[in-house]
Amino acid sequence: HRRYLRKLVKKHHPDSMFNLENYELYRRDRVKRKGGGICVYVSSKLAVQQLFVSLHCDTFEMIWLHIETSCATNFILCCLYHPPRSSFTPYTAQELIDSIDTKLQDCYSRFPNDYFVIAGDVNSLNLNCVATDHGLSQIVDKATHGNNILDKFLTNRPDLFEFAIAIPAIKTKHRVVLINCSH
Repeated sequence: HRRYLRKLVKKHHPDSMFNLENYELYRRDRVKRKGGGICVYVSSKLAVQQLFVSLHCDTFEMIWLHIETSCATNFILCCLYHPPRSSFTPYTAQELIDSIDTKLQDCYSRFPNDYFVIAGDVNSLNLNCVATDHGLSQIVDKATHGNNILDKFLTNRPDLFEFAIAIPAIKTKHRVVLINCSH
């Protein structure tokens, strides 16, 4: 259960507690606030570079990765979490959007031929301006939490991705978003 994991996983827990065979773990623990944090597992067969490590402040729950694949297609992945109520955040929604926008601009200049993905549970955060400004499409168009789409998947190559929504095997209000890359 996601809430259980948010309360269970703490910064002092070593990565080795969460190892999955043949995968590398990238995590960003919430600092100076209760619960939270995000993680990404990437196949250990892929070359991965974590981006903006020194630029991460303790404020945003984001991980940026440059992922090189064996088929000469590289990805920039931004995985993020934005809490449901602004009272839980030490930043404004606009500050988070500005941070995403700045990092996307940098990635587009450094990796102009890569595919871009922004994925995560963003709750009420409106990413429409980011999507429009950077040519990204939101491909999840079915409810992921109640009647709302809180879990987003934006990309500059929507033709490469298919999604499905599944009911989770654990007790949670969120549905599972399954993404398949056809490239």
